[in-house]
Amino acid sequence: MVAHASHTTASLARAWNELSGAVQDAHALNEGTRRWPDFFDRADLGSCPDAEALEIKLGQAERAWRLITNGVG
Repeated sequence: MVAHASHTTASLARAWNELSGAVQDAHALNEGTRRWPDFFDRADLGSCPDAEALEIKLGQAERAWRLITNGVG
């Protein structure tokens, strides 16, 4: 088990759902099955919206993974 001991069942489930959702979104963006307008407004992204949307989703996945492994707190 990689989850930090500070998690409750509910907090771990939330973190896992965040990780799963962000990874699925990043995969869809990377594969081209979904596009950045499915997730973001144009004003949220800069001059390269495809790359920036993917970067944001990967960052969300990374934050969720850190929460799972480092705990709440």
